[in-house]
Amino acid sequence: MKIFTKSADIMHAKWQCLASEGSTHLDMFEHISLMTLDSLQKCVFSFDSNCQEKPSEYIAAILELSALVMKRTE
Repeated sequence: MKIFTKSADIMHAKWQCLASEGSTHLDMFEHISLMTLDSLQKCVFSFDSNCQEKPSEYIAAILELSALVMKRTE
């Protein structure tokens, strides 16, 4: 539970930062996906990628593919 809580805390901190900047829209899929990936990498592989805090090419590709799938289903 500690690993998941830490990952959720990182996500919430990002949301608080966005809210304090006046952001009114939030892409939940991206944030929840990053939090889930962060938790899985820590639990399954004992790997701390910091994927919620720093961008990576892998994550960018996943998000781009997800957007294309969503666009295609519309």
